[in-house]
Amino acid sequence: MKHFNATHGLRRKKIYLSYHGAKQRCNNPNAPRYEDYGGRGIEFRFKSIVELFNYLGDRPEGLTLDRIDNDGHYEIGNVRWATYSEQNRNQRKPKPHNKFNADGLSAEDVLEISWLLKLGRYSQKRIADDYNTDQPNVSKIKNKVRFKHFQSCHTQ
Repeated sequence: MKHFNATHGLRRKKIYLSYHGAKQRCNNPNAPRYEDYGGRGIEFRFKSIVELFNYLGDRPEGLTLDRIDNDGHYEIGNVRWATYSEQNRNQRKPKPHNKFNADGLSAEDVLEISWLLKLGRYSQKRIADDYNTDQPNVSKIKNKVRFKHFQSCHTQ
């Protein structure tokens, strides 16, 4: 006799990937960012995708799942849909050794800016505003004029 799981009808919704990504980061030690989430005690407390969907609704275009208190858990009252720039402002402060240039951009910032530029969805001005830098710095990252020492060791 075959057993079928009741379907929630959310598999094709945008929330599906957000739900499973956050759950993996918190619960799966083999997940790429586990050490930043589950490894430091962040728990995923939603019992099901339906519970998360009922709380937040489907993920709006251009937004991602964010924890309001960055040291808190994924749970009711501590999650929202946020833009990348809102999430960027809601991060743990980078360790001083992560700073590698006079403009205050961390290595992670440069990687994220490079990724956003490759997507082609955001203007250099908007990216510069979101990362509290100036447009010439974003242009230099795009043209790989600057930060070559960092990008070359991370793009192999």
